[in-house]
Amino acid sequence: MQIYNAIGDCVRQEELNKRTNDIDVSSLSKRVYIIKLTGDNWTVQWKLSKV
Repeated sequence: MQIYNAIGDCVRQEELNKRTNDIDVSSLSKRVYIIKLTGDNWTVQWKLSKV
């Protein structure tokens, strides 16, 4: 899992396992981010607006 800021810098990266479904974003500043999850044969991205 990677989290990118609006200009494309990776501000956080960690490996998630099947038992962990939570992503703690409390340390991130209030702004827009892109969360990118990547598996063996897939990639999903979400926009996160932290206000």
